[in-house]
Amino acid sequence: LKEVKNLTYKNKLQIKFANEEALNGETDIEVEDFTGRVLLTEKLQADGSLNISKLGGGIYILRVKQGSEQVSKRFSKN
Repeated sequence: LKEVKNLTYKNKLQIKFANEEALNGETDIEVEDFTGRVLLTEKLQADGSLNISKLGGGIYILRVKQGSEQVSKRFSKN
């Protein structure tokens, strides 16, 4: 789990990893606002997607955790 390569979204966040093997195993996802408040905690779907339809417009931090490794990436939703 080295880095999140690309994020595409509308109401579903599609996460692409630099290393496709990152989807092997259990991957935890957290979405935080800029105050550090955790708004969403889920397991990553097998297709690399995360439903973000309940989030309002704004800038968020995506944290991807797998075992002892963690990667963070900023994204915005209009």
